[in-house]
Amino acid sequence: MSTLADWVGAAAATLMPLVTAILMHVFAAQRIHADDTTVPVLAKGKTRIGRLWTYVGDDRPFAGPDPPAAVFFYSRDRGGPTIRLWYIHLI
Repeated sequence: MSTLADWVGAAAATLMPLVTAILMHVFAAQRIHADDTTVPVLAKGKTRIGRLWTYVGDDRPFAGPDPPAAVFFYSRDRGGPTIRLWYIHLI
């Protein structure tokens, strides 16, 4: 029996090569612009603050030939272990 969760999981798995290609494209850019934005997240009995991290590769203002692209990550906070995993891609 199929459920919405099954469909979303299958779509995520199918699109993973595209996600990986965009991620590699952004982190290979000459310049990477980064931002973290606070977002309200529903929790039991209250709202907490989460973080939406955006990394953009866009060299058009510098006459770069590559198309712009962005990747987004979510974290509960600015904690080190989560952020370190993402910065491994930058090295």
